[in-house]
Amino acid sequence: MIAGIAVVGAAAAVLLGQYKPEYAFGVSVAVGIIIIAAVSENIIPVTEQIKKYINDSGGNGYAGILIKSLGICFITQIAGDTCRDCGQSAIATKVEIGGKAAMLIISLPLFEKLLSLASELIGY
Repeated sequence: MIAGIAVVGAAAAVLLGQYKPEYAFGVSVAVGIIIIAAVSENIIPVTEQIKKYINDSGGNGYAGILIKSLGICFITQIAGDTCRDCGQSAIATKVEIGGKAAMLIISLPLFEKLLSLASELIGY
C-alpha cells in the first residue's frame, strides 16, 4: 500500500512539476504525510510490545534512552529529507546537527555510567 501511494504520488508530482511546481510541492508533502500516517498506524502494536518489554525488564532507564534515541533518529531523518526535497540542504544539515546534539544530551546518563564503570575497573 505504502509503495503504491509513493509511486502514484511521485508520478503526480513529476507531471505537475512540469506545469505548476507549487502544486508538485503540495502533492509531495501530502503524500509524505499520508505515508507517515500509515506507518504510524501500523507501528502502534510494535511500540506497545516494546513498552511491555521495558516494563518486564525492570525499567532501568537505559531501554527508554534507546527508544528515545531511535525516535530522534527517525524524526531527524524525515525532517532533513523533507528540507532537502524543498531544496534547503543548509537547513537539512542544521536539523541533522540538532538531532545529533539531542541524542548526545539524552545519552549523557549512559556516558556517566560507562565512565563510572571504567573508573571502578581501573581502581581510580
